[in-house]
Amino acid sequence: MDYPDASTILGAAKLTGRLASGVSIGALTAVTSREQARTYDLVSGAFADTLVAPLVAYAVTRVQKEYGAAASTVGLTLTGVQRDISSGEPLSRLLNKSAYSGAVNVNHRIMGGMYSVDAQVGFSHITGDSTAILGAQRSSARYYQRPDAESHELDPSRTSLSGLSGYLDLGKNSGRHWLGGLFVGTESPGYELNDLGRLGTADGITGVGYVRYRETQPGKYLRSYGVQTSHENEWNYDRDRQFGAIRADADATFKNFWRLDLTAWHDVRSQNARQTRGGPLMQTPYNDVGIISLGNSSASKTQWTARVYYGKDEFGAPTNRISGSI
Repeated sequence: MDYPDASTILGAAKLTGRLASGVSIGALTAVTSREQARTYDLVSGAFADTLVAPLVAYAVTRVQKEYGAAASTVGLTLTGVQRDISSGEPLSRLLNKSAYSGAVNVNHRIMGGMYSVDAQVGFSHITGDSTAILGAQRSSARYYQRPDAESHELDPSRTSLSGLSGYLDLGKNSGRHWLGGLFVGTESPGYELNDLGRLGTADGITGVGYVRYRETQPGKYLRSYGVQTSHENEWNYDRDRQFGAIRADADATFKNFWRLDLTAWHDVRSQNARQTRGGPLMQTPYNDVGIISLGNSSASKTQWTARVYYGKDEFGAPTNRISGSI
């Protein structure tokens, strides 16, 4: 069987522009043709052609406006995929007939960017044959078939799937000593971007916060140093913790531009649906890790780094690594 390397692009268009009012517009569209693969029947000895890619139209649009003295922005992104397949065709069981997504986002900069507020709200919607939508429900991005799920359930008769996403990110990005940030975000179980984008996992509620202290004025022994602590968390829509970590970092640059980095973190016990491939949730143990890294100046003719990693989980299983480069 001969498979095509890619569908033929029947037409494509790209549009970019910037209006005097500070509005930027970008659009990209493409249409790819149907593709056939040659097959051979061992019994009849006959050659034939079978459809392996339908006619598809793709579109991406971005509109963004800049405002304020600090160059803040507000924007809208829309994407769409439309495939020329009918229910009952073999490809309709594998591919979504249509997929649309969009998001509105704001990046509001305060005091010249010292502080920032980033926010986004988005959606996705896919349609197709019930078999194709069943595949999306069973995907490792969401595992609707999980027997202990409460916020969603597998429905083999569905012919569409919709989802929402959003986040709010507050940050202090500059200053004499103190920096920090707070992030909260969500992706509903039905959120899906993989027809014209990339999505690893949905069904998540994330919360992250960090505080950093830094000194950039050279002292007696150090050119600069910094310490940071952070807390990262994620839960699914059943409020089961999927990830949690408490982390501390420290870095120092010496007078000769050598750099020392220290990292320690604690992974808390969590629940994982992917270890059982959509079966019941499986608990993961807590884990403690420490890392030390040392390297010479990046401007040296010969550069080197050395790194030691040590970790151990609650069952006493260690992970030890020694690495470096020159």
